[in-house]
Amino acid sequence: MDLYNIFNQTYRKICKSDFGIELALIDIDKLIPHEKIEPMRIKKLSASIEKSKHIKHPIPCIEVDNYYLVLDGHHRLETLKALGLKYAPIQIVNKNNFVLDYWYHDIKKSTWNPRNILNSNDKEEHGYMGTYKIKNQKIMDLEACKNCNALDMYKYILEIYNSYGTDNFSRKRTMPSKNNWIKYDGISLDVIVENAFKGNLMPPGISKFNFPFRVLNLDVPLKILEEFDEEEWRKVTNKVLTAQLYDFPVISIS
Repeated sequence: MDLYNIFNQTYRKICKSDFGIELALIDIDKLIPHEKIEPMRIKKLSASIEKSKHIKHPIPCIEVDNYYLVLDGHHRLETLKALGLKYAPIQIVNKNNFVLDYWYHDIKKSTWNPRNILNSNDKEEHGYMGTYKIKNQKIMDLEACKNCNALDMYKYILEIYNSYGTDNFSRKRTMPSKNNWIKYDGISLDVIVENAFKGNLMPPGISKFNFPFRVLNLDVPLKILEEFDEEEWRKVTNKVLTAQLYDFPVISIS
């Protein structure tokens, strides 16, 4: 049985596998970021990619109105743009097959307290946007006006995020036990998508997208991102045939 079907369309060169993995080369302008990038990381990543002449991991995306919302890999995307490449290698994730999760921000700034910002939001009705904790106090809800639109929500997120700043927190998977923390787990996918299509990029490290069968170490040559070569692309996607699928957690040391 042929595990792959290759389709050459105006903007898609797709490879589908029986695992449900869908890889594609997409016109780079069809990718929509939702998160801000850190310029210093772009500089380091650009040097690494230029030296290797490959991009290691495809960029996971979901399809939205014939565009592709980037779930993860924003620095890879910006690096490919900076290198002037036409295409980006992506892994198309089924909208029904991922979980939107959120990071705890473990805040180093001991004097941080969002109450002044929260108190200035004087709407009578409120809606849930997340939780936060000031050291030695109980966990509190982070509230925004109940009828806020996506832009209102975005502005509110930025105001709170900027109150502690990029350099004053670390991302944690589990609830921090010592420092002040905040988690924006009331932000919906709809809010992320609507703001992304308007160019309103979320601060880095707020949300994370979990999905099965994430493809790593595909090592896509930069030359086919500049000019598509079907045979070379087939060689790349054929690597999935020999990939090892684990049904239990593993630790990969790069």
